[in-house]
Amino acid sequence: MRVIFYDGPQEKRANFHPLSLSRPIWDLRYGITSLRQKLEAKTGVTDVAGFLPEYMCEVYREQADLPVNDPASLTGDLLIINSRVKADSFDVQPVGASEIGLAEDGEVIYCRIASADLGKLKTDSIEALLESAQAQLPNVTCSLPLWGYAFELVLANPDQLTVDFGIAGQSGIEGTVEQPNAIRGSAKDVFIGKGAVIHPMVVIDAENGPIFLDEGVEVHPF
Repeated sequence: MRVIFYDGPQEKRANFHPLSLSRPIWDLRYGITSLRQKLEAKTGVTDVAGFLPEYMCEVYREQADLPVNDPASLTGDLLIINSRVKADSFDVQPVGASEIGLAEDGEVIYCRIASADLGKLKTDSIEALLESAQAQLPNVTCSLPLWGYAFELVLANPDQLTVDFGIAGQSGIEGTVEQPNAIRGSAKDVFIGKGAVIHPMVVIDAENGPIFLDEGVEVHPF
């Protein structure tokens, strides 16, 4: 089983400008991890690929850790997911009968394709595949919630940071914290990863929520 992430129609991508001008929506962070990482964790699938606007493909491909805009990835059993789907609510099984899930406005939310059905569909592009899937496969009305605008991620981010901090299950100082420094709130709500360097005169304020500084982070004074 392979999961394919795609961003959906251009007019929906525009609601995430300017962030989505230089990266796919699935790379946007919500809490500690990205939308893609949350959907990967929810499906449990590690074989992934992605499709994004062609103009950013060449540059993004150099830094990506997954196949990008590669028609060769459209083989085998597939689960294509609109990258704006809210992972917490995503309850589609990765394996099952072929079907395509559509929102009320016709936008594709997901498309599950068994390899046995792939031969009757067009696979030269993600757009052609979804168009032919909608014509050939059972259509299912889908009410899974989607992220609609960049500001929704911003507003939801504080609560999600707290949730993700709990899921990570890490706290304490593994990196270097140079003196003098100050930690406000509970030290249990602070994690500083290996190789991280916190310069003198930095205030780590966890009074209103946890702080997670990943490996290799460098924080300068003030």
